[in-house]
Amino acid sequence: MNRILCYIKNGKGIGALFLLGLSALYVLISALSLNIEKTGIADNLQEVADQILPIKIKDGTLVVPHDVRRQAVLDFSGDELSTKLTTDENGKILDSNKKDSIMVFIVDPTIEALDREENVFQGIYLTKHNLFVVGDDEVRIKPYAGTGDIDIPAGDYREQIISFINAFKWIFAAAGLVLLFLYYFLGVLFFSLCTAILAALSKREISFDSKMRLNTVAFAALSLLSYALLHLFEYDVSATVFFCLMILAEICYLAKLPKVIKMVVSVEEPSEIQTIEIEDEVSTETEDEVVSNVETKAKSQTKAKPQSKPKAKSSKPNSKK
Repeated sequence: MNRILCYIKNGKGIGALFLLGLSALYVLISALSLNIEKTGIADNLQEVADQILPIKIKDGTLVVPHDVRRQAVLDFSGDELSTKLTTDENGKILDSNKKDSIMVFIVDPTIEALDREENVFQGIYLTKHNLFVVGDDEVRIKPYAGTGDIDIPAGDYREQIISFINAFKWIFAAAGLVLLFLYYFLGVLFFSLCTAILAALSKREISFDSKMRLNTVAFAALSLLSYALLHLFEYDVSATVFFCLMILAEICYLAKLPKVIKMVVSVEEPSEIQTIEIEDEVSTETEDEVVSNVETKAKSQTKAKPQSKPKAKSSKPNSKK
């Protein structure tokens, strides 16, 4: 603990290497997990392909399937990726409570556009003449006209999916490293601003580098703790709890810093006003004792000033008459 406090107070830099290391750790764990689970991912995507393929678009029109609705889903709500959801007799998805955690793939040549009254999920919709991509808060429409003929036959695509994962996982990892580092850095900057506000309210002085190092250490520790709680005990630390713990860590550190008191004391001569800054390192002193010590110090400094010697009066000798 003493080494951490010493690093925060007297260390070098702003802790960017800690944030980069934390980002690299998370990206490495994600890349290794993806490498382990790539076979399962390929199986799930193959199951989706089996449910919606073949697909054929000709002259701007979906011709295969001709008059049959096909659909598949990917459910991300559980510990493992799933392709099973509850549907009614018409194939409509009934799991509306999972709307934010599933992605659907629907091929329906019997409609021209999406029904606004229907419960629309995130995913890809192929209608008779248009492709709809539904996101969280937007819907993009791409007409088939002008895209040429498309023919995707049914088949086994597992090897191609695994090859794609192997080829691009490190590219995704590099992009994730940059984005994650920027996210962490902006988070630490925000909490450093909170530290500055708390330091001003509590009359403590702390440099910008120390504020950054303090919040970097606290942010990294709480992030690792949150990750461990989530994967070991399935407890998800909310953003509110995380914020409160960060503020608590800042308060605990600032409480260890000496309090700076600025006073204006007038001693003996009204024209001589001295401003004295004192670090209240002894927390047992009362405010009256601090003021008394300041006045005593100021008086001693005033007495120590050299007094100006009076000028000697020169007497001219009388001129002889």
